[in-house]
Amino acid sequence: NFQPHNPSTFYIDSIESTQFCTSLSCPLSIERSAHLCVIPRYHCLLFQMRDSGMHCILVLCHTPSNTIIGSATLLLEHKFIHSAANRGRIEDVVVHPDHQGKQFGKLLLDVLILLAEAKNCYKLSLDCNDKALPFYEKLSMEHQEGQRFMCIKFFD
Repeated sequence: NFQPHNPSTFYIDSIESTQFCTSLSCPLSIERSAHLCVIPRYHCLLFQMRDSGMHCILVLCHTPSNTIIGSATLLLEHKFIHSAANRGRIEDVVVHPDHQGKQFGKLLLDVLILLAEAKNCYKLSLDCNDKALPFYEKLSMEHQEGQRFMCIKFFD
């Protein structure tokens, strides 16, 4: 059960919110020193992602500081097979280090899972390192033995 210290100080919003795109700041550090900061040079990309209908980006906001402390993305892939259903992919799950261990990551993922069902996803998957497997298994996700993924990294 999710029970933050003071539930009224946190809320989940989506990238579709004008408030998110214009008024929140984000000190949220993401892997390898990248930063998710809503500044003018990102607005165009954020709006393109929003308007594509294929990105559902959730942000967890801290009301008193007006900052984003967590984020997670549901990426939708429309399929020709599976009765034209969607395949969902969970991407970019991150919670600020000061707020880790408080079940905020679980909260974001619970919302994404419900969203994936509502968006007619026949499958929901994610890539993670071995260290994160127990966390995702607690959310009823199953590690598919023998499954591998291949990638080409163009930059870190």
